[in-house]
Amino acid sequence: MIQRKEENILVKISIKIQKQIEELVKQVNEYDYYYYSLDKPKISDQEYDEIFNQLNNLEIKHPQFIDKNSPTQRVSGTALEAFKHITHNNKMLSLSNVFNNNEIIDWCKKNMEEVSSSEILEIVCEPKIDGLAVNLTYNNGEFIQAATRGDGYIGEDITANIRTIRSLPLKIDYKKKISIRGEIYIKKTEFNIINNQRKKDGFDIYMNPRNLAAGTMRQLNPAIVSERKLQLFTYQLINEEDNSQFNNTHHENMMSLNELGFPVNSLIKKVKGEKKVIEYCKNIENIRDSLDYEIDGVVIKFNNLKIQNMLGSRSRSPKWATAYKFKAEQKYTELTAIAITVGRTGTLTPVATLKPIVINGVTVKHATLHNEKYIKINNIDIGDTVAVERSGDVIPKIIGLKKGKRDKRTTFLMPKKCPFCLSFIKKNISTSEAQCININCKERLKKNIIYFVSKECMNIRGLGTQIIEKLIRENIIRNISDLFYLYLQKDKIIFLEKMGEKSVSNLIDEINKSKKLPLNKILTALGIHNVGSEIALLLAEKYTNIDNLTNAKLEELKNIEGIGPIVSNSIFEFFNSAETQELLNKLKSAGLNMHQNMKINSVEQKKTYLYNQNVAITGTMVNWTRSELFELLIKLGAKINKTITKKTTILVVGTDPGKKLTLAENNNIKKLYEKELLDLIK
Repeated sequence: MIQRKEENILVKISIKIQKQIEELVKQVNEYDYYYYSLDKPKISDQEYDEIFNQLNNLEIKHPQFIDKNSPTQRVSGTALEAFKHITHNNKMLSLSNVFNNNEIIDWCKKNMEEVSSSEILEIVCEPKIDGLAVNLTYNNGEFIQAATRGDGYIGEDITANIRTIRSLPLKIDYKKKISIRGEIYIKKTEFNIINNQRKKDGFDIYMNPRNLAAGTMRQLNPAIVSERKLQLFTYQLINEEDNSQFNNTHHENMMSLNELGFPVNSLIKKVKGEKKVIEYCKNIENIRDSLDYEIDGVVIKFNNLKIQNMLGSRSRSPKWATAYKFKAEQKYTELTAIAITVGRTGTLTPVATLKPIVINGVTVKHATLHNEKYIKINNIDIGDTVAVERSGDVIPKIIGLKKGKRDKRTTFLMPKKCPFCLSFIKKNISTSEAQCININCKERLKKNIIYFVSKECMNIRGLGTQIIEKLIRENIIRNISDLFYLYLQKDKIIFLEKMGEKSVSNLIDEINKSKKLPLNKILTALGIHNVGSEIALLLAEKYTNIDNLTNAKLEELKNIEGIGPIVSNSIFEFFNSAETQELLNKLKSAGLNMHQNMKINSVEQKKTYLYNQNVAITGTMVNWTRSELFELLIKLGAKINKTITKKTTILVVGTDPGKKLTLAENNNIKKLYEKELLDLIK
């Protein structure tokens, strides 16, 4: 009897604790919603921390009551090995662009004419967040999956990482299966905090908030992601079950999402007519710098969902929406000095040192000056006040000088000697390029090795810039071939800073593994002037081994389709230099594979859809690097076209395609998207 009473008491205590945990989960989720989605904190940070810690402590003591959607469970305890690929049920399209008032007016009028509307239609405008596009899937009221946009058809599974974003609701009061499109970003203030800390710790700073947000989402360890305090804005709702909508308009859908707990940008607005659209765009551009997140334009959409369906979509963008892109912001600052960098081919590039300025929330201290000719044509001197813009809102560029009096100026002169090895430089009169021709220049060697071991080339992991610098400084590496003899100096390398026996053993394993790569990888890695992975593959396929290529005549090289006189001269000069022959002999002695072993049976090739087709490529692929895709296409019997020509029959399209897509559409060239290519292979 007493035992039963005790059991009943324990059951009651357990129920009480479970209810207490459930109530705390509800409280924390509510506070998160008000703080992250509405930007209206209900309690102080200290009070929030106390409640959160109370919940966390209860869950630690009573793990049987932990809900997987508890706010304490956002960070997974294990790191991922790789990102899985996810096929989108509804393609994630990109947006077309308009750049001025006239183009906004034309876009509005053209679409209203297409739907035969005599009345002025409602349009929804909202800031275009400069972040990472994602698709969120919910079923039975629970968050189940998140994927990046990828190529629009296939994205990467980032479910574990996105759970760490506090503004993302893990449970919603809606049971049907739905998808929500959104943009992941990081606040400017948080971005600056991270960069300031990296600067103190002696690390390179991040270029811009968008790159940091996108890079963070590709971290394999969710614990690292959670430290970055990423944010989310949602911008579209899709009903996955029956293709119906919550409401009749896009704006109502956004308000419904907000009520369900999703963060929707508070600057979203319904307007009527192109004049109001232009007014909205102008207002947003004026307040751009005051926002704590990066935007690069305004998204303009027809509000009525029936109108959206009537307008439909093109191959890569909806006709019912477009993006007004802001002009690149320009600011004036003082050019305080001009430094020289040396690339892997020895080219000297002048780089402007600027008095720091903030452009679109990013501190700019340097800008490229290209070459001596560019400096002279633009009459740029040290001490000038220059106009700077971030081209594409990413790359800083000097676009002119401030008019008026120019005092305390110093004319820049390209040095006669390499600033790193003090060897005399060689000038190309036609291109105005200056070049360090000393093949033993340590700066050139460093850049060459960084390129040689990169993923696109020999893919030798474990050789970062700092390790390469140490190996060069200690004279362990004097040329590229020394990489393949590092095992002879293992005992010396072990005692270098941040190295150890295990690290060195792993590095040597990676180097040995790279020896088996096909010839095209070696040709890419050698860094022949004007020869990238595409031409390297053409050469490897044609000549099959290094000796055949070395003995190729200049006229023979010129006659290869896709290789013109400039490229053929570069190839011929490279293989006919004594330094190259010495390097190749050392690489052969080290055991590198100097053959191309990629051919498949010609009968099998003829069975493929791509056999004998002239194929060009545009955009970035989710499943392959550019060189891997070249190899695949050649295996399938295709002929690679570097550009769109009259012979091109197929264009393979990836994420963020370039001008080739427009050329293909104008010339009725068949488009093959990455998902379709995957299906063909299967």
